[in-house]
Amino acid sequence: MSEPTSLDTPHPAVAPSPSTEDRSDPSVLLELLREMRGQRESFDTAQKLAAAERKSERRWRMLFQALVFGAPLILGAIYFLFFLSSTGFRWGPFGDVVGIVRIEGPIAANERASADAVVPVLAKAFASPNVKDAM
Repeated sequence: MSEPTSLDTPHPAVAPSPSTEDRSDPSVLLELLREMRGQRESFDTAQKLAAAERKSERRWRMLFQALVFGAPLILGAIYFLFFLSSTGFRWGPFGDVVGIVRIEGPIAANERASADAVVPVLAKAFASPNVKDAM
């Protein structure tokens, strides 16, 4: 008595191969092509949506980084400039200017507007390269 082998009985999960008549049927090929085209279009759509989502995430991440890192830098620079200007530091003048020296009070030897006080202030004003002579 011989035992049955796997070649003698067909396996129930394996479908028989289609005959040559079924393979050459144009309607089956057309249906297969339509299905493949639909799958390709749905894949392309999903790919475009994923790319748009990545682009949106990248933009939000850049905005967040700009706010977290850029805002303190800008606010610090503004504070620093305000601090410098409150201490009397001046950035300009950037062009030619007219020098003005205010002299208040009587001009006399022992007064606030004496020659000893006015001459150094005038020398300092005319030593600046931006102050031009009126002559």
